[in-house]
Amino acid sequence: GYQLVTDGIQAGVATFHLNDADGKAVTDFTEAHGAILHTVVIRPDLSDFNHVHPTVGPDGSWSVDLPAPGPWHIVFDSMPASSSASIVVAANLDDEVPVATVALPPPDDTVDVDGLAVTRTGFNFAVTAANGGAATGLEPFLGQPAHLVAIRQGDLAYTHLHPSGDMSGMFMFGGGIAQPGTYRLFLQFGHNGQVLTVAFTVVVP
Repeated sequence: GYQLVTDGIQAGVATFHLNDADGKAVTDFTEAHGAILHTVVIRPDLSDFNHVHPTVGPDGSWSVDLPAPGPWHIVFDSMPASSSASIVVAANLDDEVPVATVALPPPDDTVDVDGLAVTRTGFNFAVTAANGGAATGLEPFLGQPAHLVAIRQGDLAYTHLHPSGDMSGMFMFGGGIAQPGTYRLFLQFGHNGQVLTVAFTVVVP
């Protein structure tokens, strides 16, 4: 019953609002996943990922900066106060500026970032120091030990998961994703005052 409306695009900034089933702009939202409005701005080939949190104005509208010219897929994840569950809507924007398609990196179960090694086993992620010792400086992000955003290649299906439990250096996302396909996973967590984004290519049979 909810509908995303694109109000306009100007100088690399797109403005949106959400209408309810009566066609009225939604102006009241409940915080979910640690924010009022989660926004994922991603290339359709999954090569450029941005997770931002626009401010919703009194009239219910918000603006998103497009990182560069070319096509973008934008996902909005929010919980209107009138809804008992999160509402996920998306828009495809394209100013027709040619952008070369980037192939997905091959699957790799260990990624090094910021002096850390992140190793994936299924949908569990172990974080250690690059030398194999215990990781230090890990911090919550948006009220959770970590967040996992998954986008499926092709139809761009979106999933947002939180880890179960609170184990230092281990983020466990249970069964993860059951639907088959090739996914780009974006694991995000705090480390020494900054937010790290660690990407994995995963094939779910």
